[in-house]
Amino acid sequence: MRFAATLLVTLVLAGCGATMPHYVPTPDIPDGARAGIKDSVALGDFTVKSGNPNAQFVQLRAVKLEPTVGDYAAYLKLGVRTELERARKYKQDAPLVLHGELVKNEVDASGIRVGTANLAANFRMTRGGQPVFEKPYTVKSEWESSFVGATAIPAAIEQYAAAFRKLIANLFTDPEFQAATGN
Repeated sequence: MRFAATLLVTLVLAGCGATMPHYVPTPDIPDGARAGIKDSVALGDFTVKSGNPNAQFVQLRAVKLEPTVGDYAAYLKLGVRTELERARKYKQDAPLVLHGELVKNEVDASGIRVGTANLAANFRMTRGGQPVFEKPYTVKSEWESSFVGATAIPAAIEQYAAAFRKLIANLFTDPEFQAATGN
């Protein structure tokens, strides 16, 4: 009994770690929107806004959730690349270069009934070094949560990953973004 209590205290104090799921292409981008991307796109810098405390990990109760690559800006970049590859529009040496800045990166699984995620990113695209597109995007997500951590934490991880997919879908389905790829 004493060993079990010591183990429990150690785990609570140390916290547990988890990794975001690998990025999976979203069904929220219809094939027509993918076809709307005219020219191939390269990816430039993707950064986390200075001072953002959630660049390297987010805390879900006692679980420290880290991205599968680098920081959460790198996770966003990986997602954008995955979607561009799916559309057959990714080419690292293309003159059209997309940059991103993750401005807000919040997830909250502490609620007894509701979990939330808030993401915001600024995307900027250049052609030959000249700006052709710049726009902010925001995703706010809410889901049914639970007091029980074994239920709430996996749901939060799933919904948080879905918020990244939705953020990228908002970019890809935006007619202004699609038009900028054809300038």
